[in-house]
Amino acid sequence: MKTFHVGRGTVRFVRLILAVIITTGSLIALNANAQNTAAISGFIQDVQKSLVPGAKVTATRVETSESFQTISDRSGFYAFPVLVPGHYKIAVNKDGFAPQVKSGIQLFTGQTSVVNFALDLGQVQ
Repeated sequence: MKTFHVGRGTVRFVRLILAVIITTGSLIALNANAQNTAAISGFIQDVQKSLVPGAKVTATRVETSESFQTISDRSGFYAFPVLVPGHYKIAVNKDGFAPQVKSGIQLFTGQTSVVNFALDLGQVQ
């Protein structure tokens, strides 16, 4: 019976090919996922253009009534980075400000929609 010996160069080449195949497959999967989603982001300010941190932001997909929540950061920024394309309404609530809702937001695949808010002062609830 003959023994077949593989040189180091051949082993390295096979490993390189396998790494390329795995990496390419991963990138294709990530790209396919990114192409099937959309995003919404924006800033929350008051009417005097001061940033509003800590506001509760709710994105609701109209077709399914599925809701997602986040809180605006120190700079008043909020984001929903991975949403299913469709129609959304965004609601913002913060103590000391009147609640605000924006509807009719249509997201398409691969799109990031910017939705900013300027909150009016309201009663503390």
